[in-house]
Amino acid sequence: MTEGLRARVRVQRGDFLLDADLVVGAGETVALLGPNGAGKSTAIDAIAGLAPLDAGRVELDGRVLDDAEAGVFVPPERRGIGVMFQRYLLFEHLHALDNVAFGLRRAGLGRSAARAEAARWLDRFGLTTVAEQRPGQLSGGQAQRVALARALAVEPRLLLLDEPLAALDVTSRARSRRLLADDLDGQACPRVLITHDPLEAVLLGDRIVVLEDGRVTQVGTADDLRRRPSTPYVADLVGTNLLRASISGGRVRLLDERLELIAADVRTEGPVLVTIAPSAVSLHREEPHGSPRNAWETVVTGVEVRPETVRLSLAEPRGLVVEVTAESVEVLGLRPGSAVWASVKATEISVNRS
Repeated sequence: MTEGLRARVRVQRGDFLLDADLVVGAGETVALLGPNGAGKSTAIDAIAGLAPLDAGRVELDGRVLDDAEAGVFVPPERRGIGVMFQRYLLFEHLHALDNVAFGLRRAGLGRSAARAEAARWLDRFGLTTVAEQRPGQLSGGQAQRVALARALAVEPRLLLLDEPLAALDVTSRARSRRLLADDLDGQACPRVLITHDPLEAVLLGDRIVVLEDGRVTQVGTADDLRRRPSTPYVADLVGTNLLRASISGGRVRLLDERLELIAADVRTEGPVLVTIAPSAVSLHREEPHGSPRNAWETVVTGVEVRPETVRLSLAEPRGLVVEVTAESVEVLGLRPGSAVWASVKATEISVNRS
């Protein structure tokens, strides 16, 4: 028997088409990461049985839950899937204890047995003191953990978490993220976490699946994404520049640009993806001389002040982002429209086959 989730999800909603594959092993957390509107919630709804497939197949631990072509459809309540929604959806009229016990009662446990098991889960999550409080009396972090306890108490074969930290304020989010990581650690079932926050994906996911415009554009660990981002969206998430280029005779020509660069140890020809860390690019008022082998004239098009650095965007190559210190901005007098020289060492340019 194959353990874990194997899903091919194809759902058409108006002009939007979600066509994505997802594989999650037992005991693994996969973060489904993407911008708003990428199709993350649609994917979760389809796996949970809340949205019918137009095509594809959902299989959990070798059991087919949905097969559009074969006409197989297992109702949501019979799939053995726990779902933690973004807004938690706790029952306002029930205490925390009875919220957790609700799923157990539906699974067939008697009232006393269900409440005893629910109490065990609240104790496990450090929530014993709020057992008799209703959702309106709980903090955001407490409500989140009650919702997670409710989802896990029924011992689901698959756990789906839809933006589980989105309802929390910034102050409590960091602590709740650490607690959630501890709560998920050691759970035997496969988990799918959907998020648009790369930090959550990195800290909570064993692997990351990037979804853009209804398509999976990259799958891998956080290090995989950092080292070889496959799209501009991923490159922006991991804080690097991704440029499409071609190589001929050892020279890297950026597509749709006049600019050619020299990279170290190039042993390929044809289409490539070039990554350059924003911190690897230096800016100068005059043409630089010395160690950098790549230098070109350009114009600053944007300035974004961040807590520790300043991010600048350049006119050429289009979309290139540079990180410098606030002191450098002041010394060089950098502002939108400033003419500058940019330089980067050949050893700071990473070339990968596209």
